[in-house]
This record gives sequence, C-alpha cells and structure tokens, in this order.
Amino acid sequence: GKYINDHPEYVTTVKDNTLTEPKFMDGAVSERVLQDGAVSESKLAPTLAKKKASWYKSVAEMKADSLIFAGMTACTLGYYAPNDGGGAMYIIRAKQESDIDDGGSLHTLANGNVAELVVENGTVNVKQFGAKGDGVTDDTDAFQKALNSNKTVTVTNGTYYLNNTIDNPQIIKIVGEDKHKTKLKLNNSFLKNKIQYSEIKNIGFSCRQTNDITVFPSLVYNSNIKDNVFTYFKNIFAKVENLTHIENNHFSFIQGCFCNNIVDSFVNGNYINAPKTKNPQTIAFKDVAHTRITNNFIDFMYKVFERKTVGDSKAIVVVGNTFDVC
Repeated sequence: GKYINDHPEYVTTVKDNTLTEPKFMDGAVSERVLQDGAVSESKLAPTLAKKKASWYKSVAEMKADSLIFAGMTACTLGYYAPNDGGGAMYIIRAKQESDIDDGGSLHTLANGNVAELVVENGTVNVKQFGAKGDGVTDDTDAFQKALNSNKTVTVTNGTYYLNNTIDNPQIIKIVGEDKHKTKLKLNNSFLKNKIQYSEIKNIGFSCRQTNDITVFPSLVYNSNIKDNVFTYFKNIFAKVENLTHIENNHFSFIQGCFCNNIVDSFVNGNYINAPKTKNPQTIAFKDVAHTRITNNFIDFMYKVFERKTVGDSKAIVVVGNTFDVC
C-alpha cells in the first residue's frame, strides 16, 4: 500500500498479509496481520509508539514524520544535513498552549506534537538553532535564539556572520571552541544590552565591512571576558563595572578607545594594540577608577590614560605592564 511505499524503514517483509516490524523497544519484533492487504497509520500507531528512538538526517525530516508520537525520542544527525554540527536528541511530547517554536529548543511537528531539545549539562550548541558558520549566511537569528534559551551556548569552529546586533538577555555564557578558529564577523555591535554575571570566552571577533563599531556599547557588569581575540574595531567597551575581569585577550588594530569608562574591575594579561598611524583618537582608557591594570602589553596607542579623575585616582593599580610606542 501507499503507507508501505512511503515508510519502507518500518517494514521488513510483507508476505501472505503478514507485516514484520523491526526496531521496537528492547529489540522485540512483533507481527501484525493486515486485513485486505492494506496498512493504515492508525493500525501501526500503537506499535510504533513503543519505539525507543527514531533517527533522522535533519530537523526538517523529523518535523515531517507524521508517525512520531508523544513519549518517543528523536535523534537528528544534523540540523540541515548529517554531520553539519547541529545534530541533537529530542523528547517528543504533546504540544502545550505556552509552547513556542524557536527553531532550536522546541520544534512543532507536522502531526501537532512538539520535539523538545534534550539539554546536557546546561549547554546548547548554536548550530542546534540553525547557525551555519559558513561566513556567508547571516547567523544572527540563530545566535539570538540560542542566547534566549538561557543556557551556556557553545560555538564550534567556523566563521559566523552576524549582520545585526543581538538583543541579548542580561545573563549569558558563550564559549567558543578555539579563539583562532571560532570566528564571529560583526557588521554591527555584538550585544545591544547590558550584561551581568556573564562569560564570553574563546571567540575571535572581527569586523565584516566597517570598523566604526563598539563591540559592547552597553554596560559590562561583574562579568568575565577571557581568552578572546578582537580585531579591527573602533571601540571595544563603553562601560565596565564591578569586578569584571578582562583577561588574556588579544585586542588588535583598535581605531578608537579600548575602554571608555572602567570602575572596580581587573584588566590583566591582555595585548592591546592600535594601528601604527599615531591616530590621536586611539586611547586605551578614558575614565578609570578603582581598577587593577596589570601585566598587559599596550602599544601604538596615542594615549594610555586620558583621565584618571573618576573617584580616587590612588585606587588605580598599574603594575607589570609594557608600554611600547605610546
């Protein structure tokens, strides 16, 4: 029948009106007698619902399967195609009124059920939300949805083009695989809103078309910015406060200001560099107070400090730094 032709994966033999169905729970095999030589979805549903898991090449293939039932587990080999890095496991359940298909954490299926992403160790992969990392496709929406999941977002190696600024939640954690191979090419600022109690680590940031960009235009508060690479931006931080740690990053070819305002924070072990043009706009720190600036290598900045008059300037600790052609 048409059903058998459409779903050969469920059929081992059809002979003498007997259907043998493999791959059931606990490896059991059952046989069903078909009436009038026809197979209907309603007859197979109770048995297929016992399957432990169904495997799919892509999210689209999973969503299109009308015989995936609540209580089953679905596994995808990729988001768009096998081995594209977006493979995941999902729990199939009935749709609830509050459910929203975000293209990552939750997918609405063709039969009305939903597939809910199984999150391991509080971590999701941005490719599980549809990011391609091919350097051409705009992956902004995938990053937006992944960060909205309020989970730690991992970014595997690749080049991710972000055309728009992410309207981020305040608390985020985003971790790359390798700061030299996990690349985010920005066409605008990275994050729109304040971040607090957050972490950004092992990411390589650069401009796609223009360098007239401030990477973090809003407040960075009590967060960790560590082991990243930033290249060809005008400004990096607009405002940093309250025990933020900026450590072991590489900031190259800054066209403007590294940090406009920083208070009660730590800047340690960074390489901070401007072009060799002696541009008077290149300033490492404009307003500084109650901050430890230690063990950095800073070169070709027109000024290291513009003002140290915010609060008590004696609370600024500058130790172990190297200033070259500043």
